[in-house]
Amino acid sequence: MSTITLRAATGQDAEFVLDLSLIAAHGFLERFFENYLSDGQDLRTLMLSRVNTPESNMSWTNCWIAESDGQRAGIITLVEIPEVADPLDEDLPSMFHPLAELEAMLPGGTIIEFVSTLPKFRGRGIATALLEHAHEKRSSGGLGLVVSNNNTSARKVYETTGFSEVARRPIVHDGWTSSGTEWILMTRP
Repeated sequence: MSTITLRAATGQDAEFVLDLSLIAAHGFLERFFENYLSDGQDLRTLMLSRVNTPESNMSWTNCWIAESDGQRAGIITLVEIPEVADPLDEDLPSMFHPLAELEAMLPGGTIIEFVSTLPKFRGRGIATALLEHAHEKRSSGGLGLVVSNNNTSARKVYETTGFSEVARRPIVHDGWTSSGTEWILMTRP
């Protein structure tokens, strides 16, 4: 059986954090960041700049790395939600609005922005270890995550680790190709 260890991410993990965030987002991030591309700008470079920005929810500074026998295998990104939600930025693409609404339902809590395991390491308890770590690190408002209704395998993992459904919002696709129709907020006290 392999040994799973967890550690805080470092700047050297930025590319890995981005790659696993992209896996977790199923094309959503690419579509979202296309809204912010300047002429001639590379999409991956733009997204990596967000991972390297400490104020960004995607920042590696919010991330924990799971290693299996010394190899990077998975990530979890944890973000604190303010007690009082800021009003939605008028320039925020509409596809992000339902996600922001759901996250605001966890005031003072910790939201899991991304949890992802490399395919070759799946089924080894890495996601469960990351979710348990998140539960230990959660703030007083509890722990939550948002998942698409079509991601049934992830939802099963979340349910077996103590998460339950709290609310739903329709997905705004805005050019994003997904068979999902609703975002689901799941929480764990």
